[in-house]
Amino acid sequence: MRSAAPRDFDLLRLLPIILAVSALAVHAENPASPADLFVIEALARQNDPFPMHQPNQLFRNAGSGKFEDVTAEAGSVFDLSEVSRGLAFGDVDNDGDTDVLVENCNGRARLLVNTVGSANHWLGLRLVAGAPPVDQIGAWVGVHRKGRPTMWRRVRTDGSYASANDPRLLYGLDGSPAIDRVEVRWPDGVVESWSEVAVDRYTTLTKGGGVKAKSEELAP
Repeated sequence: MRSAAPRDFDLLRLLPIILAVSALAVHAENPASPADLFVIEALARQNDPFPMHQPNQLFRNAGSGKFEDVTAEAGSVFDLSEVSRGLAFGDVDNDGDTDVLVENCNGRARLLVNTVGSANHWLGLRLVAGAPPVDQIGAWVGVHRKGRPTMWRRVRTDGSYASANDPRLLYGLDGSPAIDRVEVRWPDGVVESWSEVAVDRYTTLTKGGGVKAKSEELAP
C-alpha cells in the first residue's frame, strides 16, 4: 500500500467475498490452500450523514479452520471508516502478489498495493482462446508438482458486489520453482497440458497450443 504500507499484507491466497450487512458469504475454491479474508462491512447509524460507514478488516488464516484479526497490523488505511461496497482483486503491478481495490459509496476508490512482495516462487497464467483472444471464464487449471497435491484454480472474475476481478490465475509455489505440467480443462471440455511454463512471471496459454489429452487419460 503506497499511502500506508502494511507490515503484513500477504494476500496471495486471499478469497473473494460477498458483502452483507450482518453476514459474509465466502466461497472457498481450493480448500487445500489456506486463505485470508478481507472484510468490507456496513453498520447503520442514526443521525449520521453517512450512516453505513465502518472500518474494513483483514483476517489471517491461522490454520485449523481459524482466522485471526490482523487489522491493526495492516496499515492506517484500515483506520478509515467508510461505506465500502465493492472489492476487486488483481495483480496491478505484475509482481506475483494480490492487490486490492476497495470501492466506496459517495467516496473515492482506494487501491491497496501489496508491497510485501512474494517471498517465494510463483506462477501466473492467463487463459485465452479465439481471435481476438478472449479470457476463458470457467476454465479449470491444475498445476502438477511431484510429491505435492495438484493446485486447481478456476478462471473467474466474480466475487464481490458490482466488482470484477483480474481473470488471471496466481499460484504460490513455496520455495521450489519445479513444475511437472500445467493442465487446462477448457469450458467446452477439451483438455490440454503444457510441460514447460516459466515461473515468477505471467504466461498466456492459448487454446490449441498445448498437448491435447487422450480420452483414456481424462479423469472421471
